[in-house]
Amino acid sequence: MSDNIKSVLTNRRLNGLHIGAFSMYGHDVQDIDDNTIPADVAEKMLLWAKGAIAVGQMKDKAYVNLGGVAMGIVGSYCDMSFMQKYLGIRAEFIDLTEILRRINLEIFDKDEYEKALAWIKSSCKEGFDKNKGKSFPEIITRSKYIPADKDREFIAKFTIIVNDILYGNNKLDEMGWHEEVLGKNAIAGGFSSHFKTQAEMPVTMLRVNIVDGIGPVIQIAEGYTCVLPDDVHEKLDKRTDPTWPTTWFAPILTGKGAFKDVYSVMANWGANHGVTIGGHIGAELITLCSMLRIPVTMHNVPDEKVYRPHAWA
Repeated sequence: MSDNIKSVLTNRRLNGLHIGAFSMYGHDVQDIDDNTIPADVAEKMLLWAKGAIAVGQMKDKAYVNLGGVAMGIVGSYCDMSFMQKYLGIRAEFIDLTEILRRINLEIFDKDEYEKALAWIKSSCKEGFDKNKGKSFPEIITRSKYIPADKDREFIAKFTIIVNDILYGNNKLDEMGWHEEVLGKNAIAGGFSSHFKTQAEMPVTMLRVNIVDGIGPVIQIAEGYTCVLPDDVHEKLDKRTDPTWPTTWFAPILTGKGAFKDVYSVMANWGANHGVTIGGHIGAELITLCSMLRIPVTMHNVPDEKVYRPHAWA
């Protein structure tokens, strides 16, 4: 190890700097005139670069919370301190009456609406009605604000308006709505629908847990989607809410600790929710978490793929 690199690594540890120093040593010593990049060093460079890009993409963006706490559970609570302090993302809150205001005042791109509605009608298959045939008291039925035959029109307007809120839309300036043009500079947006994952593919499941007095910690589980027999899927799917999306997931087991068996994975998981991402990206997440100063408390990434500052080892 060169004196310069030793100085940097030691300085970061002893002087209490929050940003760790990444060393990129290859396994083998190279000749002094060998300028090639060994494969193991290239892998570390890519892990570092991906993490750095992710940090830069999040900085000064917004997480836009539409309405209240999703599903009324604390696991869906928007933690403003975590967003700002660790991710560099500010939290913004938009009441759902803002969407109704824009619908009623027609603050949306009419051409985009017609295009979206046409796509919905041609591409979206009508799903089952969970409430069909049920008898509800009048106080519940009157909460159905939109007539059933107008659902698709409302959904099309709702979707493009949310997109305008997240990212802005210059077309609104031509209509005289100058403030609405700006958007919130959101980092991302999306929605949930009912679906069942059919194909087998590699995925990574992760969860953020907020621990009082410690802060955020991350859990990571690489694994694969799996297909269950229809009768098994149906029984399990009806245990919760069949309108929710369904992806059956099997973690890669290591035979020890939290990944001793499938039961141990769930027994150590923060709660019965998580985010699933396509591909095995556990190593990338571990490197990113070290940049964000977030501890990883559980993972099944092979030791040789873990890359973070030595102070985190």
